[in-house]
Amino acid sequence: MAATHKQLLTTLTEANFAASMFKLSMMTYLLSNCSFSSTDYFLCKQREDNARRDAEKYATQTGAAKARFRIQWEAAQLTWDNYLAEHGVESAPTVTPFPLPPVTTPGPRGTAVAGVLGVEVVVTAVNPDAWSVIKAESSSNDAPKSGNKYIMVTVRVVNRGSEHIWVDASQFSIYANGTFYEESEQTNSNDFEAKELGPGWSTGGNLSFEVPNPMSTASQAVLLYLSGDVVMALE
Repeated sequence: MAATHKQLLTTLTEANFAASMFKLSMMTYLLSNCSFSSTDYFLCKQREDNARRDAEKYATQTGAAKARFRIQWEAAQLTWDNYLAEHGVESAPTVTPFPLPPVTTPGPRGTAVAGVLGVEVVVTAVNPDAWSVIKAESSSNDAPKSGNKYIMVTVRVVNRGSEHIWVDASQFSIYANGTFYEESEQTNSNDFEAKELGPGWSTGGNLSFEVPNPMSTASQAVLLYLSGDVVMALE
């Protein structure tokens, strides 16, 4: 158990470090304010591009570290439960280290909910079996694997914070029955496009997720923004 605890602390440290570096890179990028008339314009643009690439890199590393932590946490819970069962003691109550479902109460569909980062999300529509729509949009879209289906979710995002932010489809996922399903990167009609949002700016569009079939959006699945900063009901 000591080794498991050390592993959890190491991964959590990695996640916190990546998140801190992401914030620093984003601040560097947003504060660049390169002026074409400036004598160091090209140097400024180079710094800006480097900061943007660093922000994207650290955002990916943050997500990966959090995903590893969740897997390690579940494994630690299983180890602990097995130990307690062997000694004739009831299992420890299930908890999660991050504000993830089912601990977090989902915001109602159609209602705008803001997370701690100041990003407001509202689910405006849900298509629980969207393959026919996705197929019609582009012949290059992939059919769902056997036993799966696509759920299409229409969202609107508003930056209620005081800083510029970057939003894209990869920041959303569906959580159901203990599993996370990432955005499928299909070509959707009215696709949710990656963009920078200043304070008060908004954007929206369709996201698609490949999930097991059947899956009830009413009782089993929720939409997550940034792995649980915002949790939205789909029904």
